[in-house]
Amino acid sequence: MKKAIILLIIYIISLPVLADDTKKGMGQDNSQKEEVVKYKPKVIYHSNAYRLYKFTETTNVKRIYSDSSTKEFKREVTYFFTLTIFEKPENGFETVKVVIDSMLYKLTDGDKVVEFNSQAEKIKPIRLKDLEVMSVPLSRQFDMTYSPYGEVAKIESPDIQDEIDFIKEGDAKYGKDKDELKDLIWFDGLSDNRMKHIADLQKIIFSQESMAKDSIWHSPFTIQIDGKDFIDTVSSRIAEYNNGSYTIESKTNNLKPITKAYYFYGVVKPARIESAKGDGYYIIQINPKGIISKVDAEFIIESDCKVRFEPFKEQVQSKMVWEYLGQFKL
Repeated sequence: MKKAIILLIIYIISLPVLADDTKKGMGQDNSQKEEVVKYKPKVIYHSNAYRLYKFTETTNVKRIYSDSSTKEFKREVTYFFTLTIFEKPENGFETVKVVIDSMLYKLTDGDKVVEFNSQAEKIKPIRLKDLEVMSVPLSRQFDMTYSPYGEVAKIESPDIQDEIDFIKEGDAKYGKDKDELKDLIWFDGLSDNRMKHIADLQKIIFSQESMAKDSIWHSPFTIQIDGKDFIDTVSSRIAEYNNGSYTIESKTNNLKPITKAYYFYGVVKPARIESAKGDGYYIIQINPKGIISKVDAEFIIESDCKVRFEPFKEQVQSKMVWEYLGQFKL
């Protein structure tokens, strides 16, 4: 009996301590919940300043013909371009003036190597359709307007539109004698998708809500791979945050081609992608000033294609890098 009374006294004395420990535990849980940090990255363009970028796209292609013969080639093209803002945003819409200044080009097809530098002192004429394809955007100037959500809402350029109208006038004049492949090359090269591919570094819509690190949101996504348009909905997340710098990673697992005729290197007529599957990633780095400092991307596509009645397959690997080279005040 005496022993039971002693145990009861010890239990009663310990109750406040247990209660206090429970409160501490609850307090720790609450504080841990409060410590979840959320972020809202944003790309910022500074007015009256030139922002210089370098974009390099390296593409490796293996083509398999219906007789099992193969063709492999590698293309590396680099564009230098500037982004400038002269006017303040209006109703959340922001217009960036883009100039594609210069281009480097290299094609390797077996023992054949073709190189081109638009800034060279002496430029030798090179008759190569693939070089023509890649050089259509060269020296173009256009206005690229971003919506409040960060997507490209429109692209405008009187010069580009004049050139498109000129080609259409020529088509009307020559009718059936027009060069179908040449038309395709120029219309694609002057298209909004080609200009966005080069100059729009963001390419995804950032979450409109603040997000914790590694939380997933989804965004529509369009990319050109070997000059062909592919679309998907990507899964995006804030992979890293460090002293105001962000790394935003987007992954695509179901890239699908936009159905239309395309130029294919070494194919004399426009061809189509009958079906394709592809995946890849798109990683954006934003510095503390809100400037996209670098983008790394890689995509792998396997496609079934056809030119007229002749089928062929392609395996394409494309690596893309956008690099920020500096900003200069006007």
